[in-house]
Amino acid sequence: GSGSPQAILLDESPEVSFAPTSYSPDGSGIIATKNVGGKSDMLFVPISATGDASTPQVLRATPSNESDGRFSPDGRLVAFSSDESGKTEAYVAAYGANGTLGPATMVSNGGGRQPAWANDGRRLFFYNEPGKVMSVDISVTPNPAASVPIVAYDLKTLRVTATEWDILPDGRLLVIQKGEGEDDITVFNVVL
Repeated sequence: GSGSPQAILLDESPEVSFAPTSYSPDGSGIIATKNVGGKSDMLFVPISATGDASTPQVLRATPSNESDGRFSPDGRLVAFSSDESGKTEAYVAAYGANGTLGPATMVSNGGGRQPAWANDGRRLFFYNEPGKVMSVDISVTPNPAASVPIVAYDLKTLRVTATEWDILPDGRLLVIQKGEGEDDITVFNVVL
């Protein structure tokens, strides 16, 4: 755009930080992760047509850690990560017109974080250790459900770090690939 940048969230203190993770498809706001002392929750920050931010609203706050919230392309679902099962897994929940999330459905199996939608809104990708990007097909009726996860991309083979990838609208992988000689460090020299 041509407007001036406007702050919509400011860290409240050194102990509280925010990380924006997704714009709503209709431009009404963003999802942000709020981190406080090792605990994370998801907020929705409404943004007016003039670009002014409103008071953040709690989108999902439980005793567990929730983060990585991403709207589906049609805005009807939100994918996110949560450790409510005891391990960080990927979840999907319906996003209501009133700005609330419905019950969450776990879509990963054995770990999942960093969800990313394909443009069709029916395919979701997420990261799974060690170095795999998994894919599931999402159905929405009557409630969100997912197919069995399959390996979509092997980041280790592609020489890609776990956080340096995203999904293009057509489902292809966009990465920052390590150059030759930048693979895992195998030798440390300690000089006293």
